[in-house]
Amino acid sequence: MEDPDRELRKRLFKEAKKVGARNETLFRELIQIRNQLAKELGYQNYYHFRCSLQEMDMDAYIDEMNDLLESARDRSDYWDHRIKEKFGYKEIHHYDQYYSVFNYQESSETGLFKADRIKEVFSGTLASFGLSMDDLPLSVECLEIPYGGFCINIHPTDTRVVVNKRDAYSVYVSGLHELGHAIDGVYSSYQYPELYRFYSSIAAEGVAELFQTIATDKEFLLEHFKLDEITVNQLLEQKELMDIKMVKMNFYYSLVEYELYTNPERNFQEVANECYKEVFGTEGEAFHPASEMFYVENPAFFQDYNVALAIREMILHTFKINSPYGKREIFGEIAEKYLEPNQLYTWQERVRRLCGEEFTFRYLKRTLGKGETK
Repeated sequence: MEDPDRELRKRLFKEAKKVGARNETLFRELIQIRNQLAKELGYQNYYHFRCSLQEMDMDAYIDEMNDLLESARDRSDYWDHRIKEKFGYKEIHHYDQYYSVFNYQESSETGLFKADRIKEVFSGTLASFGLSMDDLPLSVECLEIPYGGFCINIHPTDTRVVVNKRDAYSVYVSGLHELGHAIDGVYSSYQYPELYRFYSSIAAEGVAELFQTIATDKEFLLEHFKLDEITVNQLLEQKELMDIKMVKMNFYYSLVEYELYTNPERNFQEVANECYKEVFGTEGEAFHPASEMFYVENPAFFQDYNVALAIREMILHTFKINSPYGKREIFGEIAEKYLEPNQLYTWQERVRRLCGEEFTFRYLKRTLGKGETK
């Protein structure tokens, strides 16, 4: 994802596809076993079973996504044009999608976003909520890992965040996302620790996505980094690109996986290729599903990210903010109504308690579809 050498990304991508093709039969067997177990419990297939645990309707989600992407078509086309122009691409392939998003502005702020400052910046972020990192059961490390970062909530007194040891703006985007997971873990595991193991990934990702907006908060950027006004505005502009691309990528991955469980006898590569064209509108080279770690180890998960983005937009709309940075009272209300109750309430009930209305994609749709095409 992060290597600027497009040919190398392409070669690695093709090798991963070969690994997937070799394992397709084995992965199909895993899917069929999962489906059989779900049918024994009365579900249509395993994907419907997993969605029922998350209390969401996959078919309704697909309809919502199609409607949302249609409303965002002009802005999506606008950004695709700018990506092709900036990087010199004729087509945007799967191996270009994440790279182009996370590196669109990267060249303009080389050296400003040092990985070794991540603890200092996290501390300042938490201080803006009236929290002290020293008082929280939270440790942060920068390590050489092959992705942005991760968070492990081991115990109410032991939450750990690991961030990629790389000097880049994208590392701070990922890092703030993981900090959101850490704060969610800290607040939601104290009062009812016996319920934490049943936690909702949708609710948790909602908090993480909310924290990620801090990376495009003007006050945050000016306080923590030596940036000029032009660079700040470029980073703020990038939020729209990131939102549109991440929604499309999440939808793509969920659509492919849903089709695998609905029709497991199909050729997996054909499924990935067809869905790529459906979501992105081109014949770009697509991955092989059996090479995707999440599909094997954490199935039926990708739609959670888009539901979480919708929750994020509901919270931003409710409190009329661009990010939670520096909003102590608002953070306190989020902690009281959304984080601390943990699994005493469903994720929908927690959203309703905080936002005062039923869950909706309406605000995410409005965010992605706004703006004039330049």
